[in-house]
Amino acid sequence: MLRLSWFRAVVLIPVFLISLLNAQNQSPQSIPNPLGNGLLAMTINHSYTHLDTNDPNSSLHGTVVVGIALSDGIVLAGDSRLTQETFPQARVISDRGSKVFGVGKFGVATYGDAFLQKRTIASWIDDFRAEVKPSDDIDVFADRFAKFFRDVYTKGHPASGVQPILGFLMAGYDSQGKGKLLVVEFPKSTTPQLSADTQDKQGIQWNGQTDVIQRLVMGFDPAIGALPAFNSLTVDEQKSLGTQLPRLQYNIAWNALRTA
Repeated sequence: MLRLSWFRAVVLIPVFLISLLNAQNQSPQSIPNPLGNGLLAMTINHSYTHLDTNDPNSSLHGTVVVGIALSDGIVLAGDSRLTQETFPQARVISDRGSKVFGVGKFGVATYGDAFLQKRTIASWIDDFRAEVKPSDDIDVFADRFAKFFRDVYTKGHPASGVQPILGFLMAGYDSQGKGKLLVVEFPKSTTPQLSADTQDKQGIQWNGQTDVIQRLVMGFDPAIGALPAFNSLTVDEQKSLGTQLPRLQYNIAWNALRTA
């Protein structure tokens, strides 16, 4: 079975904890706070390390969501601030928004667009709950969830107009007892992609406005690609630098960490 635990960290990150308790006849147990003061949620991402050549100030996101797959469980975390982009700065709508959800025995975290068809993402997730079946594993759940939101997203943002980013991290266990962390991000992808799991691919997935996280953990800001000094390099020199920068990354042994 799965132990679900919610708390608000000192950095205002509500966390949905899925602990590996799905072994046969294993009883639930008390799970201590795996994130301490909440900063552990802001760690490394192997999937999204890149050189971003866009102006780092050209787009406002605000949201940070993180998923961590360890050997004994999965953690989802996200901030609770809702903002509205109003030039030249973002307007804070609320500091108590819901971005991390328990949906049956699964966890979902959302980032990007906060509204679809003039409704909150939370209200759409409530509509989806009726489609979740007790027999679903994470693969079935993720496919059905992605299809549901693909239809809603396409209706609200047709291809002929502006299509803002809307992404989801999904966590849960498959029929073989493997915990999985999957991600889907509209409009660029419409099917869930495996990011990490509890057996063969422990690690972290982060999304949203993650420049601060990447500076702390990766050792550099991916927006380095926007600097004139970088662009003055030859193509070969840029590629060479791009292959060397990841060496600054902290070496975190995800397969050795525990959620409790």
